[in-house]
Amino acid sequence: MARTITITLPDPLQPRLEEIARDRGVSLEQAALGLLTERLARVPTLPTDPEQLRRELMLGLEGEPVVMTREDWERKAQELIERHRRSKAG
Repeated sequence: MARTITITLPDPLQPRLEEIARDRGVSLEQAALGLLTERLARVPTLPTDPEQLRRELMLGLEGEPVVMTREDWERKAQELIERHRRSKAG
C-alpha cells in the first residue's frame, strides 16, 4: 500500500540532506526516504511470540552478575546521553 508523507525539515537539516542526496546521486525526497528506512531498519523489535521473548530474556540472565557502583551507573548514563546526542546529530 502506497502512502504520501509530507516532511518539513528544520532549516539546519536542509543542507545536510542536500549533501547526502548529491553524494548518493538521488533526489532530495529519495535521500530523505532512504535515511528514514535505514533508521527504521535499526530499530530493535521484541519477539511477538511470548515463548521466544521468555527464551531471550532468560538468555540475557545467563552469566556472572556484575556489581554496579554509583560511578558505573553515572558513566552508563553519560554514554547513553552521548549516544543519543550523536544519533540526533545524524
